[in-house]
Amino acid sequence: MNLVEKHGVEVLNYDKTRLTFERNDQKFYISYCGKVFTFLRSEGIEPELIDLLQGSIPNSEFVRHYYRPT
Repeated sequence: MNLVEKHGVEVLNYDKTRLTFERNDQKFYISYCGKVFTFLRSEGIEPELIDLLQGSIPNSEFVRHYYRPT
């Protein structure tokens, strides 16, 4: 079971995430979160999907109403 599965559907924030890493004797650097999204973009993942993963909703009508990634 990984760190995400342990939390289930609970909303995560910075403190909960940091404490989870500390309890598992792992270092947590918030800068890595941005690097993950940069890596996804460099691997060809669509910007709309990355925006959805980050929790931001773009202003375009297409993304708000019609974009449904499989």
